[in-house]
Amino acid sequence: MSNNNNNSKFTNDLNSAEDHKVKGNDAFRKGELKKALKNYHFAHMYIRGVEQNGSKSGMGGMGGMGSILQQKQPKLSSEEEDRANELYISTFSNMAAVHLKLLEYKKCVNDCNKVLDRDENNVKALYRRGCAYLKIKDLDAAQEDLENIISIDPNNGSAKKQLKICKKAQKKYEENEKKRYQRMFKKQIQKNETNKPENNADDSIEQPEGQEKQIQQNNINNSEGNLSKNDDVNNEQEQKENNNDVDNE
Repeated sequence: MSNNNNNSKFTNDLNSAEDHKVKGNDAFRKGELKKALKNYHFAHMYIRGVEQNGSKSGMGGMGGMGSILQQKQPKLSSEEEDRANELYISTFSNMAAVHLKLLEYKKCVNDCNKVLDRDENNVKALYRRGCAYLKIKDLDAAQEDLENIISIDPNNGSAKKQLKICKKAQKKYEENEKKRYQRMFKKQIQKNETNKPENNADDSIEQPEGQEKQIQQNNINNSEGNLSKNDDVNNEQEQKENNNDVDNE
């Protein structure tokens, strides 16, 4: 098969990809989102086949035989490369629009990532990803995308509107977090106050029966220099203090 025939096949496949994209667009406008998504997937399959089969690095890594085969391997022309790239970007951008309408926000983000990998300033992909991030409460990422759009297109009213919504949501989130931490701090203070042991220094302690002999023995030890008067141990007082350390949970 000649290179002309192979290039003709690439052109035919790209035409098929574009046909499916057009069908997908028609279905999208009619609200037939599943049908639109199906056609976009078919379009992507054709595009992927063209890019893989027509890649200039297709037969690398096979030594001398690889070089011979690579010479016979058909290559995409620069025009076909550009067309395949444009179709790839527009197809995934449209898939992102479908997933956004289907409330499948993570899939929308993935579609937009594919677009932005090839065209980092694609406004439609930035907008759709920003809206998806906003829906899944990734507010910082949403703000970054929306601000990028405005830096590229200062008059983009849709991006400004969504950025306003995003900043309002961020403010509400910060207020809720502040209230949450205040409640946590208040609960911790209350818990500490509940667990705080009571000081009963002024309470009189009744000497238990038989304590007198213990005191006499302590006095004898004190006279021998082993203990001072302040080293007396009152077992009942010790027991009362220990009872104050209760588990209040």
